[in-house]
Amino acid sequence: MKSNLSSIAATVVLMVLTTTTTAQCTLTNATSCVCATAGQTDCDLLPDMTISWNGLSTVSGGPSEYAQNDGSNPGRLRISGSTPNIGKGNLEVRGVSGGIRAFICGQDTIYASSGQQSFTCPGGISPKQILYQRIYHKNGNTMSYQDVKTGTMTYHPNHAHYHVDDWTTMTLRIQDPSEPLPTKWPIVATGAKIGFCLMDYYTCWTASANGHCRTSQEWQQGTVLNTQGQFPNRGMGNGYNCSADYQGISTGRTDLYGEWLEGMWINLLPNLCNGNYWIVAEVDPTNVFQEENEANNWTAMPFTLALQRAANSGGSAFISANKRPIVGNGRTVTLTAAPGYSYLWNTGATTRSITVAQAGSYSCTVNAPCGTSLQTGTIVVTAMEAPAAPTATGAVVLGPATADLHATGDDPQWYTAASGGTAIGSGNDLTTPVLSETTTYWVSDRNTTAGNTWTVGKTYNASHGSNYNGRQWMYFDAYEPFTIKSVRVVASGVGNRHFIVVDNVGNLIAEKQIELLPGDQIVQLNFNIPKGIQHKISAYDSGAQSSGTQLVFQDMHYSTTGVSYPYAIGTVGSITGSTLGGSVYLFFYDWEVATETVVQESARVPVVAEVVTGVMLDLKAFLDGPYDANTGKMHDSLRVNGLIPLTEPYAAMGFPQVGTGGESIPASRLTVIGDDAVVDWVRVELRSASTPSTIIATQSGVITRAGQVLSASGTPMRIGVPAGNYHVVLRHRNHLGVMTASPIELGVTTTTIDLRTSITSTWGTDAQRASNGVMRLWSGEVVRDGVVSYTGGNNDRDRILQVIGGTVPTNVVEGYLPSDVNLDGSVKYTGGANDRDPILTNIGATVPTGSRFEQLP
Repeated sequence: MKSNLSSIAATVVLMVLTTTTTAQCTLTNATSCVCATAGQTDCDLLPDMTISWNGLSTVSGGPSEYAQNDGSNPGRLRISGSTPNIGKGNLEVRGVSGGIRAFICGQDTIYASSGQQSFTCPGGISPKQILYQRIYHKNGNTMSYQDVKTGTMTYHPNHAHYHVDDWTTMTLRIQDPSEPLPTKWPIVATGAKIGFCLMDYYTCWTASANGHCRTSQEWQQGTVLNTQGQFPNRGMGNGYNCSADYQGISTGRTDLYGEWLEGMWINLLPNLCNGNYWIVAEVDPTNVFQEENEANNWTAMPFTLALQRAANSGGSAFISANKRPIVGNGRTVTLTAAPGYSYLWNTGATTRSITVAQAGSYSCTVNAPCGTSLQTGTIVVTAMEAPAAPTATGAVVLGPATADLHATGDDPQWYTAASGGTAIGSGNDLTTPVLSETTTYWVSDRNTTAGNTWTVGKTYNASHGSNYNGRQWMYFDAYEPFTIKSVRVVASGVGNRHFIVVDNVGNLIAEKQIELLPGDQIVQLNFNIPKGIQHKISAYDSGAQSSGTQLVFQDMHYSTTGVSYPYAIGTVGSITGSTLGGSVYLFFYDWEVATETVVQESARVPVVAEVVTGVMLDLKAFLDGPYDANTGKMHDSLRVNGLIPLTEPYAAMGFPQVGTGGESIPASRLTVIGDDAVVDWVRVELRSASTPSTIIATQSGVITRAGQVLSASGTPMRIGVPAGNYHVVLRHRNHLGVMTASPIELGVTTTTIDLRTSITSTWGTDAQRASNGVMRLWSGEVVRDGVVSYTGGNNDRDRILQVIGGTVPTNVVEGYLPSDVNLDGSVKYTGGANDRDPILTNIGATVPTGSRFEQLP
């Protein structure tokens, strides 16, 4: 019937195009085409698909209800759907792109150049052909287009044409007065045609479709669009029909599927009661096609059922939960009662859903078609608290390297962000990937109430039964919410099965249509089951046929022997029987049933993996020049007199430099007094373990009165070399340097070397001055040549005399000078605290011609 009408519709469109003034707006000429936004001349000409409440309520006199025992339409509510395009452009879909057709077979996409009529998927499953939406674009007078990959369509050999998949859905719902959008009202029953063949069935201005096209799709609203002038781009009409290559609905046209066609009904399931409902219809419900307006793809009309179970004939209601009913630490649970006209919870709430944050027992009385006070029974919500945040320990590593982090707690979870994201590890310890820079991780602790998984129901035994087709059900109770993850079925032939769960008054709980191959297989359902009694599950046969071919059926194994009800569903429910009696078990073997694992997580705390670029050294020493035996410390006269420079002096003095050098300290560092007061700059060298004369790295720092060598930043030194073994050298600008006798293992954790004690072995002989068990670097190297000498050429005593003037030995010169052997800020040749006597003392005191040599290789 539809194919004949399509020819008439195409003829009407052609007549309009030849008798109106729209020739300047065609699929090839955009001159007089109008954009959706007034004044624009550069725009996509998109469709605007609606579904007509007028068509729903008037075609064939409106929806037709049938009783459960009707001979031809058992338990059906037949409906019609008219889908006008009131947009500025056509909805055009194509099955060919670049001469290639793409087909989906299960998880695979297969490309072919032939039509789908000659293409089949392995095993006989119907292929889905990928569609492309052609979007026309106006740019001034120029019309262009692009093809965009979108939904799918299926070839129906009995119809001999293609259907666009999931084009419309039809549902029966109960109005929720607190929710303005009908598509969010609770669903009672469903029905969906597999797809539509898209075509220009009527123009909006033809009498047959008068009232279908409107400015609003809402019930009894909108201005009628029934003149050609209301569709300025009507010249784009393309006379679409059920072509294998392309289909569509032109602007100003509508497509119509009447209730007399196969599949155009809602399944009214057994036990559904008479009463007031709404039919809600949607076009392109998943928004796979681009449109001007995605918000007007629905319509709704009130409808009163009168041929089903008597109103107020009794039953009970259910409570569903959006998660396992456990609350605490910010976790809430939303409880939802079965569909009804009104609700009264034991908390006093009157909405269908309540969100609870407190443990307790909750129940609801539902005013519904089957009764004014259906009881849900009680659902118990328990509490679970989160643990305290863990205590975390970070790590310092010489990068690039991994880092080992630690946290306390029973079940720590490790993250890369302070919130969100997925845990990257669990347990008290985490080894990071190789890091090249300092990185912060976060860790929490958690308490867990583990979920359960059970395999329940009868186990399949081929000898216990045979294949069965029939509209029958299995009963089961749910003591608390759970999920039916999968079931085992044995199908006799390939085809669509409609798996469905309803409550005891016929309200839809869950459904899924799956095309099965023949044989023994696991079907993934993932049905969330609410708490309630006498739920029903089946592979429902709607009786839909196409040219005598059944579209949805059972044809699966059932058991008539070895059946023993009840079958426990773990601790959360029970399979109690079937509509065929206690000796029959229908279809569904080895149910996999699960409850949710609930986790309560503490706050996250940061854990730092610090990546450093060198080894850590805690070095201690005394300089002989400023050392005060009475205090056991060095004096800080240079600091007191304001003579210490802010930048290290060694680079300018010509000391060998490996690295950047130029370390500096802030002026505030020189205001520190006491043991931490700065005495002077010193220089640290790391030398090769195998060739001690080879300098690997250098760094200047300061030494304090207590003998602590610090970096310019005031911390133990970090020297930029890999972890390993090194000779450690300490040098001063007018003291002889000293080196450890053996290589010392240095790494990212601080290594302490104390040159103040004789326990620390040093290179050579008498490398330091020893006095009362205290070791000190030899002072007196005024001339930097590695030797302290009192007489002879280039001796250190003469340099002191030269600095004070050379002729008057009692002169005193102040400053930051190498000849200031005792580092008191003044150079003196004679008198108390002069700088000459320490030289004589350090070379032996009695033989002025002696020398003291630096013990460095």
